[in-house]
Amino acid sequence: MDDLDRLIGRPITVTSVKAGPRTVVVVPGPDKKKDPNLRKIRRLLGELDRTYEARPTQELLRLLDEIGEHRNQLAQPLPAVEAKLVDRWRRRLEDRKAAERSTQVAAASRNTALKAGRTAEPPQDDRLSAESIAKLAVIVRSILKDLARNGGTPLNWGDLRVRAGGQLPSLHPDDQVALLVAADRGTLADEPLLSTLVDSSVAAPHRLYRQVRLGLGRKPLPDTEIETHRAMEALRLRQIWRYRQ
Repeated sequence: MDDLDRLIGRPITVTSVKAGPRTVVVVPGPDKKKDPNLRKIRRLLGELDRTYEARPTQELLRLLDEIGEHRNQLAQPLPAVEAKLVDRWRRRLEDRKAAERSTQVAAASRNTALKAGRTAEPPQDDRLSAESIAKLAVIVRSILKDLARNGGTPLNWGDLRVRAGGQLPSLHPDDQVALLVAADRGTLADEPLLSTLVDSSVAAPHRLYRQVRLGLGRKPLPDTEIETHRAMEALRLRQIWRYRQ
């Protein structure tokens, strides 16, 4: 009883059993670095960069199509860096393709001018003949020279048509490039292009300028530099033509 009396009135302590360490199982997500399609896309982008100068445009476009096929098979969206590179290459190759066609049209116009008495072939699908482009180029070059002498601001295509007094029709985008290439054919290699003073659109103001440069064999410009470069060239163009007849 003495032992029982001593226990009565004392608080009863309950010792809990501590839980052992919990094991957390992490389910790994898809590793983009191990995706074979992403590795192939990165390899093809590197191949585009290394072989751009040496490869024909059609082969480069084929590489871009191959990138698109692998992109469609990705388990996850293409990372932002690679997506930007793909978009940049698509624009660059489209510009190069258009510029090559413009060069061909300009070369054909020179050949046509040498063949006196030969009847020009009619344009197809509302496209201008090489002979028509050569004639219009004389008008456009004169307009742009006057604009440069007077320090004028760049024209859009509609303004250029107004200044031509109805002699300049609505043109296919490729014919616009071919016409400006022909108009700038007489510009010295170390001088700014008169085409610097022609904008294409609000959405893509430098499209024509970029393609004309390529059509005349001038060094392509990175997208991040073309706006600043063009502004400086426009300023230099006005300085050159201010006192020139």
